[in-house]
Amino acid sequence: MAVALAQWGNRFTSNGTDYGDFTAALARITRWADWCREWGVTATRYEQVAEAAQDAGERQTAAGAWQRAALAWHWGKFVFTDDPAQQRAAHERTVACFRRAAPALSPPAELVRVPYGSTTLPWDELPPQTKATFQARSGARSADEARALAGTLTLEEAARHIDTPLLVVGSGMFVIAPVYHQERLAKEVRTAELVVYPDGSHGVTNRAFESRSRMADWMAARLTA
Repeated sequence: MAVALAQWGNRFTSNGTDYGDFTAALARITRWADWCREWGVTATRYEQVAEAAQDAGERQTAAGAWQRAALAWHWGKFVFTDDPAQQRAAHERTVACFRRAAPALSPPAELVRVPYGSTTLPWDELPPQTKATFQARSGARSADEARALAGTLTLEEAARHIDTPLLVVGSGMFVIAPVYHQERLAKEVRTAELVVYPDGSHGVTNRAFESRSRMADWMAARLTA
């Protein structure tokens, strides 16, 4: 759990999970097998808050609680592959809770269906749990097969064909996609701009305000030009 605290704390809290919920869940978890179940405990509590608020006509409280419930179910299942039935149930609860929150978001969230091939992300130097997740979700029967599948996923030929404005954001401390990947992409795409946060964590969530505001301003400038 020390690894989860070090690697995921900023990611969880900057994306809407209360720090108290994060630390409370980790305090209850003594082994990885408990991970999904204990995040489900947090999610279920918010489902109960949402149902009560909805019955009382408290629309904003209900919507916020449904969002938090969906997020807690998501954290429970996102890299949990030890028990596929438990992981699948958590995924379905994630979707169900978010569907109940979606109409009250500003702007309201709408379901969009995007065709997607049978590909996922590579990287052999990934943390063990991420490797296990890739193997399970790619359908690979072994670590070697998963590594071979990951090796087929590349932008090597596609990058040079990108001719639209592209902002590439790198995180110096991100172990899943080390910064040299972003540097290489920016070098190969002639329209790219590269921004690197040397102390950036997963998704630069430890500097969420700065990075996300910068991305938003970059996008707004090009959409209104």
